[in-house]
Amino acid sequence: MRFLAAAVVMLVLTTGQAGPADPFVPARLVEGPGPAPPGQMIVGGGEVLLDVTIGTDGQVGSIARLRVTPPYTDLVATAVEDWRFSPADVATQEGGRRKAESHVLVAAVYRSPAMYLGGSLGETPRDVAQPSASIPLPRELTAPAYPPTARGDGTVVLEIEVGADGSPRNVRVVHSGGGFDSAALQAAQQWNFAPARLADHAVPAFVYVVMGFREPIVSGRGH
Repeated sequence: MRFLAAAVVMLVLTTGQAGPADPFVPARLVEGPGPAPPGQMIVGGGEVLLDVTIGTDGQVGSIARLRVTPPYTDLVATAVEDWRFSPADVATQEGGRRKAESHVLVAAVYRSPAMYLGGSLGETPRDVAQPSASIPLPRELTAPAYPPTARGDGTVVLEIEVGADGSPRNVRVVHSGGGFDSAALQAAQQWNFAPARLADHAVPAFVYVVMGFREPIVSGRGH
């Protein structure tokens, strides 16, 4: 049985463990609703990558589109516009701290909700811009499995610490999706990243993952 699953990933750059003495403490998500479910008439899958600027007030500024797949690009970007953060801050030479503008990467992956013989439907994802090397990137946008005993749709928000080697660690549920939590955690633990780099050194990062699940629709059912 094929299924549709959507995973939205918000990756926040950090130079190490957050703490009062750190030279850079990343922005952290305060409120971040996932994108609205795609309409039933959307039968293809897709991938989206967005580079999102977070201002010193924690508000979303510009959204640069790195990878696009209509209509998912607009669906994800519209949701991201309403995300709110505690802003990043940096240490000053005087020993204090100041708020700083920062960037996050939002990634989305969608699978077609049904199996179609002869290949998938919908538009092919297109890369339209290159991300900065200072932003960590998932090596592959892999969707979570739809739980075999689940019913309906669901959304799970996770927090992941990505190590300097690109491996996920300290994965936890931030907002529960009920029966979808286990599948979301299993998928997130399999993600692997090209780590963020600063001054040619790999550094750890915080990753926020919103995984959305759509109930499977099997092509040909009832025929």
